[in-house]
Amino acid sequence: MVRRQELSSLYRVRSGASEGVDFGLIGGLLVITALALMDLVTMIDLLGALVVGSMVAAALSTPLRTVAVSFYGVAWALVLGAPDHWTAAHFLRLGLNISGGAIGYSIAMLRVTREESLRRMIRIAEIAQQAVLRPPPDVLVEAELALP
Repeated sequence: MVRRQELSSLYRVRSGASEGVDFGLIGGLLVITALALMDLVTMIDLLGALVVGSMVAAALSTPLRTVAVSFYGVAWALVLGAPDHWTAAHFLRLGLNISGGAIGYSIAMLRVTREESLRRMIRIAEIAQQAVLRPPPDVLVEAELALP
């Protein structure tokens, strides 16, 4: 049987609600920064790939932090569009980043909602288990056996 502390620690790690480091936020920002710097250095058009940072944040962080990572990606996409002289292809890739951020937010909301409902179900199961499995009394007084 899985203990309550193990499940609650699992929830805190997956939802990004832990007191420590938020790996979704940091990972998303690092992915976007790395892709943007590769775009600057190599002059390969990687604007469409910036949406990967939003997906990393959606999988590991809270919805609000996912939106922050998405805004960071869109800001980089705007900055990297200047050498392209704001072509239609650039605006298409910018739209891809914006819609990817919206999808990432939806994924993060669904994940957090499911984790919260799982946490409520675990709490209900714990209460039911405590009600059914009460510890036996230390001393039985006036107990009689029913014999046929």
